[in-house]
Amino acid sequence: MVSKKLKEQFQQKPFNDNIEQKNKLSQLIATRKNREKKRIKSITEEKRREQVIKWTSFYRRNWNLYAAHRLKLHLHPFQHIMIYFIGISQIWWGMASRGISKTFISALAAMIYALLYPNGEIHITSSTINQAKKMVQEKMDRELCEKLSPILKYMKEQGMIKFHYGKDEIRVDFFNGSHIWVDPADEQARGSRSSFNIYEEARIVPKNVIESICI
Repeated sequence: MVSKKLKEQFQQKPFNDNIEQKNKLSQLIATRKNREKKRIKSITEEKRREQVIKWTSFYRRNWNLYAAHRLKLHLHPFQHIMIYFIGISQIWWGMASRGISKTFISALAAMIYALLYPNGEIHITSSTINQAKKMVQEKMDRELCEKLSPILKYMKEQGMIKFHYGKDEIRVDFFNGSHIWVDPADEQARGSRSSFNIYEEARIVPKNVIESICI
């Protein structure tokens, strides 16, 4: 006769084998699913263009999400709000005390516009060239393109974003044909084509300069 112990082992073995097989099968299915998710699926040119239009439209209406999702920037809630309203407004005024990242927000807005709107002409006007140069050199170049955004850093390293610091001209060139210019608040700024204007320290820029030259 078969002992009771051997009988129990014989009865349990098929059951344990089934559990092991089920676990292996589950792991295999999970592995195949993960591979399928990671596999680059080919799409038609028409579908690709459709997706580009949809995402471009979405980000043009949500500059703050473009900064967070595409440029990989960590923004505070109030910065999200400021960037969002700049993106959807024809005219936006920001009045804030020191330390509220006014210059940073302006610099970020200029770069977002340049990236989202090919062949854009962005002009930064300030009471002095040095003040506007500070925005370009410290905020755009050293902070955004070297420290804070890995995407902008890559673009700069690949020559997709180029900074030019001349004696009479300060300019940022983008791969898509957009440009950021620094203008003084005087007659020298007259005649330049612009699609996006930023007035640094607008409170001290003469009103007649803004109305007769910049606009």
